[in-house]
Amino acid sequence: MRRAELFATLPLLLAATLWACEKSGEETTPPDDTATAPPSDGTPTEDAEPADAPDPAAEQKAAEEKAAAEAAEKKAAADAQIAKGQELYGANCAGCHGPGGEGKKGKGPKVVGEGALPLDPPKGAKMRKGVQFATAKDVADFVVAKMPPKKGGSLPPEDYLAILAFDLSANKVALAEPLTLENAANITINQAPAAPAADAGAAPAGAPAAAPAKK
Repeated sequence: MRRAELFATLPLLLAATLWACEKSGEETTPPDDTATAPPSDGTPTEDAEPADAPDPAAEQKAAEEKAAAEAAEKKAAADAQIAKGQELYGANCAGCHGPGGEGKKGKGPKVVGEGALPLDPPKGAKMRKGVQFATAKDVADFVVAKMPPKKGGSLPPEDYLAILAFDLSANKVALAEPLTLENAANITINQAPAAPAADAGAAPAGAPAAAPAKK
């Protein structure tokens, strides 16, 4: 081949080679899915798995377990308060009321057992006069103000409550949580006697008395 012919055909060969390379690249390049995928609006597709629905039974069980754990925690705190109150009772109260709360003649009334902490003050009471013990708070208010004798209010408030918690426990009053002045008001230890029923024939209070019948 003559040199002139070779140079004449060379541009054609180069063009054909470039065209073949471009064609091959188009065939091997993967398609771009992002270019054709429709925009997502948050609506689940048919292939998407549905979210797990809440299980009422499981939720109920979890709530019950939580409540049981909280109740156990409160009961443990109440037991600790009672144990502390037992120690404080021995140090501050047993000298007058006896080591078992049975009382000591001439010193202090019984505070444990049948007849302990009655609604009305017992006859001959020297310190408790006109004070009724209807609730645990009534007892708490009295002991804070009057106990120990001539030293009322000398103990921290939490110590008085611990002693009373021990005394209530010794009298078989169950405590599900530590004793406070607030919940002590809800603990009934003595029922006040019911008011006598009104006479059906009696005139209501404030009404004028009926005039006597004329003979």
